[in-house]
Amino acid sequence: MVAGVATGPARRPVELRVEQIVLTEQEVRNSPMLAYVALLVQFIDGVTLGREAVIEWLLEAMRQHSMACRPPREYLLDFLHGHPP
Repeated sequence: MVAGVATGPARRPVELRVEQIVLTEQEVRNSPMLAYVALLVQFIDGVTLGREAVIEWLLEAMRQHSMACRPPREYLLDFLHGHPP
């Protein structure tokens, strides 16, 4: 567990789609904004996070957002496609 973020078995690549914009896990990992995000977290919450902790936190937020923004049926079908019984 990294700063409150569960790190389980290998996960599918994270991808966040909003209209015509697609944000991928690789773009998050290579973003020059990570240092600024860590600084904001430290400023707001008083918590110092390392680069990997910030990345995992952002990826978790992207996963949650992708779940909330799709109809339940679409999310379930996508999950079952990626994790067959």
